[in-house]
Formats: sequence, structure tokens, C-alpha cells
Amino acid sequence: MKSGSDKTQILLDIGAYKGDWSNRAALLLSREKVLGHVHAFEPCSSTFAYLSERFKGSDLVSTNKIALSNQSGESEFFVVGELVGTDSLLKINGATVEHVPTLRLDDFLAEKRIDHVLFAKSDTEGHDLSVLHGADKILRQGRVDVWQFEYNHRWIDGGSFLKDVFDFIADKPYQVGKLYGYGIEIYDSWHPELDRFFESNYVLVRKGSHFERLCTRVFFNYRNVLMPG
Repeated sequence: MKSGSDKTQILLDIGAYKGDWSNRAALLLSREKVLGHVHAFEPCSSTFAYLSERFKGSDLVSTNKIALSNQSGESEFFVVGELVGTDSLLKINGATVEHVPTLRLDDFLAEKRIDHVLFAKSDTEGHDLSVLHGADKILRQGRVDVWQFEYNHRWIDGGSFLKDVFDFIADKPYQVGKLYGYGIEIYDSWHPELDRFFESNYVLVRKGSHFERLCTRVFFNYRNVLMPG
């Protein structure tokens, strides 16, 4: 991020839960004196009540009681418990069911007249691939610099694989990487060793963006060992 820009930098917190990520993002915008705004999305009624109260009166964070998905309309949302954080659009046995509005990110950005997103973070308990599909248009146009998404065993419940992400961005100006404390490992292509459903955060990095300086290219050799590229 660069300070002194007259263009508002947009950040998205998809699956905001209690809003810790949104809060950190807002603090970073303030500290770096960057003109920016965070849109936080949380569909669960009780969690949204907490979230909206936390950012009540904030000029930097807007809260939205919406579940981003691959289609706009309404869906069942499975709530495990109050402020638990593992609620999902994917079915959870024994959970309480709420009916929540769903929206494609393409539609949300069009409605808000947002042309560009600096950073999107999604943590939707296994529904992240559907959220990406709901952003097909903006990703095809390269209008998001970097998109961080959670990947874990919940993807199995949704019948999704990391390979599906590689296939999804094949015709888009992005590369897939894995987030580490020291930066981002970028993969040239999908490899079976990647689909282990370990709790991880992966990213889509737009080719040519400033975030590429944080990336290191890696590949799997003939012994299926990960090597620097």
C-alpha cells in the first residue's frame, strides 16, 4: 500500500466473524495514512450483532449481513453456536438453521461502484471456492490484487479441491500461492501433494501486482519434493 494516494483502497473481510481481521486492517490503514475502507461480511445474526456493534460509528469499516456465494438470493446458513466461528453455508449436523441473503461479489461491487480491490480475505468454512466463483467477472478482469482464502478439511464437505482453484484461474491473470510468515510460495501448476486438506491459507496473486515482490516460486521435483524454482 502507498500513502498519499487519492484513490480509496478497498479491502474485503469475507466471513468476518468478530472482526479481528477488519480491525487490524483498519489500524494498518490509519498507521500508514492510506485512504482506504474495509467491507466486512458476516451472515450469522448473533455474530453480526457483535460485529456491527464493534464497528459502530467507524469511518473505516462497513458491516454487511450477507453471505457471499456463487449466486445471489437466499440460502440456509448453519449456526453451530453463538460466536463460535465455525458456522457455514455447508450443512452441519445438529446446527441451528438461519435463512440468510446471499450475493455474488461481482454484484456487490457493481452495486457499490467499486472498480478495484486491493486485498480480499475469505474464511467461509469450506465455502471459499463458491465465493471465488461469485467473483468470476472481477477476477477475469484482474480487479483484485490479492485474494487470501482458507483451505482445510471443510472443503471435503463442499466437494471442493485445491485443484479446482487452479482450474478456475487458468484463464485469469492470477497465480496460486501459499501464505507463510516470511512471504508467499507460488506454484506453477497444481500437484497432488497440495490437496491434503491441512489447515492453511492460500492466495491468488494478480500477475504484475506489487504483491509479487513477496513471492517465491517453487515446484515439485520428480520425487514429489518441493523445491525452490
